[in-house]
Amino acid sequence: IPKERPEVWLSKQSWIRGKHTGLSESEIAVVGDRLYTDIALADNSPMCSILVLSGESKAGDIGTMPGTPDLVFRDLSEIIPYL
Repeated sequence: IPKERPEVWLSKQSWIRGKHTGLSESEIAVVGDRLYTDIALADNSPMCSILVLSGESKAGDIGTMPGTPDLVFRDLSEIIPYL
């Protein structure tokens, strides 16, 4: 379990992965189905946040709880053309 705040831990992890891939944090995306955890975590980082509506959060939840996604897709298959 990380000892630092979750967004700090996420930033460190993205930096480590970026170092191995040559990607910067702004070229890495966090994909999740929960606004208040996955997307809220990415809000405090330079990473793009992608909400998929095939899980817990629904379109009507956006703006009603913590987490503001940069992009929203119905499900993971919709993301493929953008990779």
